[in-house]
Amino acid sequence: MKRILVLAVLLLGLWPSVAAAHALVIESSIVDGAALDVAPPEVVLRFSEPLDQSYSSLTLYNEQSQPIGLEQTTFPAADSMQVALPAELRPGEYTLIYKVLSTADGHRSAGSLLFSIGTGIVPTAPSVEVSATADASLSWGVVSGRSIALTGGLGAIGGLAWLLILLLPAIQHNPESRLPMLLRPTIWLTQLSLVLLLIGSIWEFVVRASDFGDGSLASIQYADVLSSMAISRWGILALMRLVAITLLIPLTFLAAYRKPMGYLALGLACLSLLTFSMSGHAAANIDDPITPVASDWLHMLTAAVWFGGLIGMALSAWVLRNTEAAARNSALAWLIARFSPLALFSIALVVLTGTMRTFDQLPTLAGLWESRYGQTLLVKLAVMVATLVLGFWHWRKLNPRLQAAKDQATVVNIGLTLGLESALAICVILVASALTQTPHPVKAAPSAGGTAQPTLPTPTLRVPQPLNLSAQQEGLTMTLSIDDNRPGERRFRASVSDANGVIQPDRVRLRFESLDLEAGQQVAILEADANGLYSATSGALSLVGRWKIEMQVRRVNLPDVTAEWTVEITR
Repeated sequence: MKRILVLAVLLLGLWPSVAAAHALVIESSIVDGAALDVAPPEVVLRFSEPLDQSYSSLTLYNEQSQPIGLEQTTFPAADSMQVALPAELRPGEYTLIYKVLSTADGHRSAGSLLFSIGTGIVPTAPSVEVSATADASLSWGVVSGRSIALTGGLGAIGGLAWLLILLLPAIQHNPESRLPMLLRPTIWLTQLSLVLLLIGSIWEFVVRASDFGDGSLASIQYADVLSSMAISRWGILALMRLVAITLLIPLTFLAAYRKPMGYLALGLACLSLLTFSMSGHAAANIDDPITPVASDWLHMLTAAVWFGGLIGMALSAWVLRNTEAAARNSALAWLIARFSPLALFSIALVVLTGTMRTFDQLPTLAGLWESRYGQTLLVKLAVMVATLVLGFWHWRKLNPRLQAAKDQATVVNIGLTLGLESALAICVILVASALTQTPHPVKAAPSAGGTAQPTLPTPTLRVPQPLNLSAQQEGLTMTLSIDDNRPGERRFRASVSDANGVIQPDRVRLRFESLDLEAGQQVAILEADANGLYSATSGALSLVGRWKIEMQVRRVNLPDVTAEWTVEITR
């Protein structure tokens, strides 16, 4: 048995963390920080969570922090966003800002994707900062609310389990004992746990509702929040939890007197705890949402039985502290003797399910000390180890003394140490709740400081398609070449020749006019180079469609000669 306990100490994930999910980029059609030769036709992002389309958006900025108009964002899948890039993107650095809302738990998250076009320079810093009210950073408001709610949920289930599995059978086994004195404190402690569950759930809801504004309570838009709750999983689960708590309050009062009502209350409390698993990291697995949720739920249920037993034992030692020594010690020894196997079984399941969740959320062992998630998990483990050591000492050392003791000191000691063990268990919950806002590294995106690499296929780079134009006008051969037929900054090269060969006019001018849009006319003056050619770079062909290009040649003391072409500019 000692080896089992030592093994339990060495394993990870010994307490429910219920880390809340975040919609983070896990795949991208453009690698963050890419230096592209040409712009791809679109950008596709895939997230770790399904997205609420009404509150998810993409915004593109140039290196001057100016927004660039995009077409409407589309959602090819529940967890993906796609947007077409403008055809007229010029060479430079760009920042794509995404702001999304997870339908899994209602968390807002945001980030940036950096890339450059035609410069050959790798971008290093976004031109626009991501809004602080819509990121995946640690939110102590949500952590506090989830801590209170989780403590209350575990306490309610643990209290009902203690009542039905241990206390009522103990009263039936010792009808003449003072154990009935424990019924009322147990019921009231369970009711207090339900109140904590209710307060924590409302607190967490209010903090998340403030994310729809600027993060303050005054900015909450209740219409937006209620509409989001009606269509999102986190909202529906939050409402289900509130209904369950409302029903649990009267059922808990009846649990001590009518066992069927007690088991009904216990089942309802277990279902309320399921809402935590269904709105956490466990539910983020789109490919297999059932197994992680079931494992996480079992993890919390078994931890609740253990936690409830610790609180129940501490409460028993305190309530019975002034009763007759022999009867008191006999009752406490009977409770400890039956709680210990149940506690060991609960610990075994907590270890098993916690280890499964740890391996799922940490891709490598190095993630334990390199990621914030792993570091928080190590703190949780350290507190848990202290709790287990104290529990082992109770079982192997204090219980035999309690059975043989007839003095008050032993009872006082076990009451204090049980209280300390319960306090450590609560500390484990508080540390575990800090994971609610901590993305685990396997889901993190490169732009969010994680380790995952984009795996969507990178768009095939478009092969340039030069345009070569030629015309014969008034004895002159006029040629014009354009480096590509896509919109944006283009390189123009022109030559003029007559029957005697290449000539050098006084001026060569190009005039551009869109035939599809009322965009006005633009002009570019070509400059002569050493080879007798004329060239210039211009962004006049900025839109997709048909364009008329006019080339005018001016010669000294001779009439101007003009040639016209119609070209098609495409993506």
